[in-house]
Amino acid sequence: MKIYFLKKWENIDSKRILNHIRMGVFKIMFQW
Repeated sequence: MKIYFLKKWENIDSKRILNHIRMGVFKIMFQW
């Protein structure tokens, strides 16, 4: 899913997307 998401948003900066994904993962970890 991550690869598909990155390909879908190639126009946007990949770093920004990676940071957004990392924040989401951290939030999920903290919730659990």
